[in-house]
Amino acid sequence: RRLELKPDLGAEEALRYFDETLADALDRQVEAPLSEDDGSRYDYVTVTKGGEGGEVDYGRLARATNEFFLSLCVCHSLIVETTDEGEASYQGPSPDEVALVETARRLGFEFLQRSSKHVRLAFRGRELTFEILNVLEFTSERRKMSVIARGPDGVVRLFCKGADAAILDCLRNYKFLPDGDALIEATNRSLHDFACTGLRTLCVASRVVDTEQWEEWDSRYQEAAASLDDRDEKIAKCAEELERDLNLLGITAIEDKLQDGVPETIQLLSDAGIKVFMITGDKQETAISIAISCNLIRRSETAMVCNESSAEDARRRLKDFLKDCEKSKYYTSGCAESSRRELVIDGPTLTHVVGTETEKVFAELASLCSSVVICRASPSQKSAIVRVMKEYEMFSHSRWYAQEGPIPWFPKLYYKTLWRVWDSRALAIGDGANDVAMLQSADVGIGILGKEGRQAVNNSDFAIGQFRFLGRLLLVHGQLSYYRLAHLIKYSFYKNISFALVFFYYQFYCGFSSQAIIDSIKATIFNVVLSSMPILLLATVDKPAEMDSLMAHPQTYNRSRALSSWNFWKAALVKSTLSSALSFFVPYLSSTVKGKHGTQGVYSLGATIFIALLGIIGIEILMLSRSWTWIFVAATFLSYILAYVFLPLWEALLRAFKFPNPEYAGIAEEIFSSPAFWLQILLCYLIAFGVRFVDRAVKIHLFPEDYDVLAEMDLKRRYSGDGDGSKPASSPLISIPSFRRSEREEGSDPEAKPQTER
Repeated sequence: RRLELKPDLGAEEALRYFDETLADALDRQVEAPLSEDDGSRYDYVTVTKGGEGGEVDYGRLARATNEFFLSLCVCHSLIVETTDEGEASYQGPSPDEVALVETARRLGFEFLQRSSKHVRLAFRGRELTFEILNVLEFTSERRKMSVIARGPDGVVRLFCKGADAAILDCLRNYKFLPDGDALIEATNRSLHDFACTGLRTLCVASRVVDTEQWEEWDSRYQEAAASLDDRDEKIAKCAEELERDLNLLGITAIEDKLQDGVPETIQLLSDAGIKVFMITGDKQETAISIAISCNLIRRSETAMVCNESSAEDARRRLKDFLKDCEKSKYYTSGCAESSRRELVIDGPTLTHVVGTETEKVFAELASLCSSVVICRASPSQKSAIVRVMKEYEMFSHSRWYAQEGPIPWFPKLYYKTLWRVWDSRALAIGDGANDVAMLQSADVGIGILGKEGRQAVNNSDFAIGQFRFLGRLLLVHGQLSYYRLAHLIKYSFYKNISFALVFFYYQFYCGFSSQAIIDSIKATIFNVVLSSMPILLLATVDKPAEMDSLMAHPQTYNRSRALSSWNFWKAALVKSTLSSALSFFVPYLSSTVKGKHGTQGVYSLGATIFIALLGIIGIEILMLSRSWTWIFVAATFLSYILAYVFLPLWEALLRAFKFPNPEYAGIAEEIFSSPAFWLQILLCYLIAFGVRFVDRAVKIHLFPEDYDVLAEMDLKRRYSGDGDGSKPASSPLISIPSFRRSEREEGSDPEAKPQTER
């Protein structure tokens, strides 16, 4: 009403006008019986005398205001809690309800207490008690909530609030009332204006229900509530019978304020190559306004908007958009402004798309757009969008996807288990109960712990406090987790296969007699203690680059293919074969019987191979690590030195317990006293280090990865005189020709993006 009566007033002036002008009228209205005029109060449409544009009728305005705030204070699911300071605070699942009821309290319409059957209010100093008869909860299908209550006058009323589309369809026919069309037109105009400014709108309505009508309806409702089959559908049908011929009381508009850092985080994700979808239940105008403030939509005039009422029209419109996108050749987020394509589609249109062949057209179109905004979406549609995009990313390259009809089960099994082309993953993030289905459908679900409750957090894989933390979660912790876990998996296979191949090689020289070159005790110590410690620390503390560099260069996200087929088998099989062959054949072919202490015995040879292989694995781990820390280096050397301590210590323990074992008796003294042993070990380590050093040097100088360039930049900043890389105090430890070339080409800019440098 403020916009219609006093559109030039600000918030404070409006409150002052409310207090000064309406106070007396409201006090008189509150003191009057609620059943005054026997419901004739609903015959008014505007609050002016003589139609729209006339003088304000403050008595009529007071009645409308009283009914409006009465509906807000009764129709909600809040409870009253007392803080430590003794003040009352409202708690509930919806922050919108908290904001509305709190606003009503500040204006003199206070919600005092809720019990199982009653609601106690204080309107302008007068206490009112309403008996709660029925509560029709909000659902995503109904998109509204209703409360049936009996007032102190004995009149049964239905109070309802919900989405504008759901409430406006349930109103009585205003065409036959004075200025009825003007009211509906003004309401729609206000809803549109609020939505365009990014406000979340609700409509408030009510009606008087005859007692006999309610009793008859309540019997059917209780029967539906007690039903075990299709209870939700039966309850919704009963609610629809009573939620009709409503009287519009007003609309509310709440600012759904963005958290700090949301536009910057979305831009960061876009730079990282992540496709961003915004799926919301708000109006289309509200969704577009929020998308513009989040930099998802650059210009609303050029956005492709799809609002169709039939399946044929929706398919035709999506195909037209798809042709336009294919002409613009948009495939990356860094395209020119003129070639950006942004899609906006609403929930009613999605009902004609999801579950049909048109969803494949939608998925292809969405994959070519820079951003996608979906409004008026229900929780089931949010989950369906995730499923559609996952299926497109997984099966779009197969011939079965282009065919009409569902994909057979065998191709689905093949592509899910054996085919490794699909690298994309779906991540969903939400903060409310209506996002639970979407979070569970995605590969990774992230819940935001906020004012919407804990439903999203309880059903998610990760929980964060604010949306801006998503950037660091993905770009830093996500990359570090993938990098570390990939190396842990690869090099766990590497050390185990290398150890197993030593036994395989020896079988060719022992007549395939199953003689073990290394005994079970050494094998256990090797796998459990000595070789596991460096790899575990590598997967705990190693990082490809500094965390600030990972955040500053989001283009490096998801560029690594450490667990691809070639990289995995190269580390697990090729390197294992070379390392095991080096540790076996060098000691075996160079063993000698000359001198006092020879190394030709099977147990001496086994101990030599055991120590040689352990050192080679340590060298490989040290050369693999991109960031040496003192604990990692100390643990690697300690695990190697323990091998020299283990052999004589275990032999001493066996002698102390009088348990002779020829595999250890005198072996440590024999090999440690033999020059051949030390020469064999030294030769193995020199070859292993030389091969790995050449491989690493060639890779860094000729085929550098993004992480190599970032490491060079970090070193340059670390050893520079002023910290910005312009005055290096000393030469960096690693020098990459590709980086130096890009530096000269781009004016020695150390902050250049890795992809540009490459």
